[in-house]
Amino acid sequence: MSIVNSYSILDIALHIESKDSWLNKKVTSVIRDYFCLSKNRLSANTKSISLQLRSGDNHIKVPTIAQELFSSTTLRVLKDRDICYLIRGNSIFKINLKDNTGIGYIDPLFWEAPFKSQQEFFMLALIWLFRNNALYAIHGNTLVNENDGTIILGDSGSGKSTAAIGLIRAGWKYLADDITLLQDNHRMIEALAFTTGFSIDPDLANSYEEFNLTTDKLSLNGQKKFLNINDIYPDSFVSSCVPKTLIFSTIVPDDNSQLISIDSTEALVLIAMNSGGIMIDKEGTIKQFKILKKLMGQTSSYKLLAGQDIYKEPRTIAKILLSAI
Repeated sequence: MSIVNSYSILDIALHIESKDSWLNKKVTSVIRDYFCLSKNRLSANTKSISLQLRSGDNHIKVPTIAQELFSSTTLRVLKDRDICYLIRGNSIFKINLKDNTGIGYIDPLFWEAPFKSQQEFFMLALIWLFRNNALYAIHGNTLVNENDGTIILGDSGSGKSTAAIGLIRAGWKYLADDITLLQDNHRMIEALAFTTGFSIDPDLANSYEEFNLTTDKLSLNGQKKFLNINDIYPDSFVSSCVPKTLIFSTIVPDDNSQLISIDSTEALVLIAMNSGGIMIDKEGTIKQFKILKKLMGQTSSYKLLAGQDIYKEPRTIAKILLSAI
């Protein structure tokens, strides 16, 4: 007998079906602890996506003609027309991009990976499905001050978390760490919270006394530590905002960091480079670029050249940002 659990994420109904009670318990933990669940009740008119999950050997065959979109030591992403394949070890998701459904075979060894790695595998599957519902992911941290959002974008290790923590300590709210979803609400582009938690470098945690006092709440995720930042800064989370500032962070060899203004053309190129799923299919790419171009019209853009002071005195980054925003 199948077990079906239903959740509401960004007012989209997520239905997860499994015949394995142990697998159902594991997946439930991932969903409830990692994703921002909406309190709105599900209705017959609610948009929905569905995942069928199985535990054990993979019975999905990836066509040899499938195009490889991404490959790393831990993850492969392939696409064949309307079907996307996410592969992590012996675990695989087969996502149907047209009908908002997917099937996944989860290898038992998958659950021995760091909890954050488990969560991110499910996150990627949902990001692909959300694209059909006009929700687009960007690689950035989002902070909020008086309802105005600031999105800090950049590669891993570019100083995003350092800048974000500095702003939160200055009294700002936070919306997202690493992944922010964008949606066009017709009047303007809105940033939406998708996941909970915060990944932080241990060295950065050591720079602030409040993190040292909460080491029991920190769990290792590779070289970073994963925490519920709301435990440290209570009532600092918000679920949505209107972005007004974009900051593109990159590490430079200079001693001191600086913030420089850039025009919307350069900003559009940079944000496209930090957008998930861009250039995957023609129809989706056109819609996604419309979102990004509209975002350029409502924001000011800067490039943060993060120097060596980001390591020696991370508090200075917040001062630089606050002086300009």
